[in-house]
This record gives sequence, C-alpha cells and structure tokens, in this order.
Amino acid sequence: MKRPRFLRQLQALILHEVDFLTTCGIRHLSCQLAPSTRLVPAPFCRHLSSATDTQPVADVQQRGDHLSITVDGKTFKTSYIWLRDHCRCPECYDHACLQNFVHIAAIPTDIKPKRVTVEADELCLIWPDDHVTTYSMQWLLANAPGQRSSDGADQLQPLYWDRDIVTANPPQDVHIDELRSASRSGLRKCLENLHVYGFTFVSGLEASRESTEEAIKLISSPMRTFYGSIFHYQNDGAVADTGYTSKGLQNHTDGTYFDHNPGGLVLHCIYHDGTGGENTLVDGHAAARRLRAQDPGLYEALRTIPVVGHYRDDVHDFRCYHHTIGHNVLTNQLEHVRYNPHDRRPLNYLSYEDAERFYAAYRALGRIIDSPDNELQTKLQPGRMVVVDNWRLLHGRTAFTGKRVMVGCYLVRDELQDMKRVVANLAV
Repeated sequence: MKRPRFLRQLQALILHEVDFLTTCGIRHLSCQLAPSTRLVPAPFCRHLSSATDTQPVADVQQRGDHLSITVDGKTFKTSYIWLRDHCRCPECYDHACLQNFVHIAAIPTDIKPKRVTVEADELCLIWPDDHVTTYSMQWLLANAPGQRSSDGADQLQPLYWDRDIVTANPPQDVHIDELRSASRSGLRKCLENLHVYGFTFVSGLEASRESTEEAIKLISSPMRTFYGSIFHYQNDGAVADTGYTSKGLQNHTDGTYFDHNPGGLVLHCIYHDGTGGENTLVDGHAAARRLRAQDPGLYEALRTIPVVGHYRDDVHDFRCYHHTIGHNVLTNQLEHVRYNPHDRRPLNYLSYEDAERFYAAYRALGRIIDSPDNELQTKLQPGRMVVVDNWRLLHGRTAFTGKRVMVGCYLVRDELQDMKRVVANLAV
C-alpha cells in the first residue's frame, strides 16, 4: 500500500509544478507511473491514435458534473460521483473478495477531478485529495451507466411451451451416472433443462429415500422448511396438507405462503400400488404471456393486486403477501408466477372493486393454466424423479387409489441461479 500512496503523492507534486508530464499515466490496478502520457487540461482532452495504434479512439469532454466519453463513435456519460465510487485501486476495491471500500456517503456532492488524462486505452483522474483513479475504456464501455449489455442474448433461451411443443421437443433425461460425473456434465444438463423448459427428469435412481437424497444433493442443497429438508411422505394425512391425501390437486405453485418462496421442487414416487396419480406440469410463464397478449389489463391486475398465501395447522401459521405475477426489478421481465388456488386467505383485505378485478384476472389465468392444451401429463415411476423450477412451472396430480409413497424436497432459488451462472455459464 505504501508504494502506490508514495507514487500518487509524487505525481500530484509534479502536476502542480509543470503543465506537461513525461512520466504520468497510472496503469490500471497497479498504480505504476508510465511514460508518454499526455496531460490535457480540463474541460477537454482527446486521445488521437497513431497509424499503428490498435487501441480504441477516445474523446473525453469534461462537463460541470460529469464526463462525456466517446469511444469509437459511441458516446456515454459518467458523473464524477460515479467515477469516484467505482475506483478500482487497491485502497478502494478488494480484488480478492470483489468488494467496494469507498465511503460512498463521504464523497462530496460537488466532487470534481482536478486533472483528467487519456492515454491509449486508459482514463486517469486526479481528485482534489490527490487520490488517483484509472479506468480502461473497455471497462467503462461494459460498466458505465446505460452501458449494460443484453446479457444472455446469444445463449440458451427459455422455450415457452404448451403440450404440443414440449411433446415434440422434450428435455432429455439426465442419468444419475451423469450427475455423478466429476466433469459436472450431468449437472450442467440439468441446469440447462431447468433454464430452457423449467423442469428436468433424472433417471436411473433406486426406488429409495437414500438414492433420491444422493441425486438431490448432486444438484443442490435441500431447503429446510417445517416439512423438513428431505420429505418422505404418503397419503396418510400425517400433515395437514392435501399433498398427504389421495385427492387430486389443481396445477399450482408450491410455498406461496413463504416469503422465501422455494426456487425448485423435487418429486420422486418410490412406490404406488394403485391407480391414478398422474402428475401434471404447466409452463406458468407461457400461461402468463398468453394472458398478457389476450388482455394486458388483467395481466396488470395480477401484477398489482396482492394475494395472501396461507398455511395453518395446530402449530404453524405461515403467511406471505405477494403478487400472482412478479417482474424482475432490474430488467422488468416476467420473473415468477405464484398461482395457488388452494392456499389463499379470504379476500377481506380488498375493496369490492379490487376483489372483482382480481377474480376476473385470476380466473382468466386459471382457465389458461387448466386447459389440457397447455398441460404435460406424466406418471412418475420409481427410479425417475422430476426437478421443477417452482418460480416458473405449475404442477398438480390426479386423484389416486392405493398407497403412494413420495420422496422430495424444495431447493433454494439463490443456489440454483448461482449454479446456472457458474456451472452452465448462463446469464440469469
């Protein structure tokens, strides 16, 4: 830390003594002085490339409270507060843990660099306290305000499906041996299936809790709830939940009564000696997109009118206040559908008018979800488990007879998204 501080003080002294320097230019992250830097006083500085220069041509205009930067014909602006806040020198940014250490509240509102220089691909700013900040033009193009690229435009895209589409283009099963592979190829395939289809099947398991638990942990950590981490259940009414009965279940989202709504759901039927019990899957995002195309007003109602998800038994009273349709706060794209006609409190918190709007919208979405044309039906068999994106897909089942034993769990969305980025290289 001493060397960069000494060099900054030395540079500041020279800047006060002369108009032009032959040894300026702090290299990005190293803060070392370099020759041939050209200092141009504010408010204007421009880098002119030579015939052999392969660096981008940069124009920097110094304004009252920001810099206007043009790189290869593309112009953007950055405020002085932004430029000071994003300093990547070792004092301001820990490159080992990727954390910021600029005291953001202490930056003066009227902060302005006293020197701005451009050399090759590098912008250098000297602040009033002689602190030095440098940026490469490539970094600014990628990170400056308004420069956010359309992440994921050239990657795998979700396939919004109905029954015919997914039947003609089903996701390929991932075998348990693929999941066990040290190359993580099976995990990558699972994550890609979840991204594209919203679900994936894992086959080759033994019909046991132990085999199911192994497969689950090869994908992600189970999410602990009052059901436990790994739930092992049957239709014996042991828990006050219709999942523990033989009744049919409408297509729905799980855990709508949790603030931390599960990101994934795993189900494996390890035993069934009766009839019925077919499982159903519906692409909730496809259903919501269809509703928006049919009636934007009804879609907007489900984005704005609250629903109270509710679970209650002798020892628990879970409630979550949410919207049926949620958008990403950054991209404003559809992010989740939380539709559960079973777990809703009475609408006594809504006005008469809002309740009527809600019913019109909720019923319209429900008719799309319940359409056989939009539903994939399959019967889970011992040895083949399904993993579902609980923020996108709805699931249900038909009524059944006999004894039916299930093993499953919930998965944390943050962990699934993390692995999609790290293992499958997806921009999510």
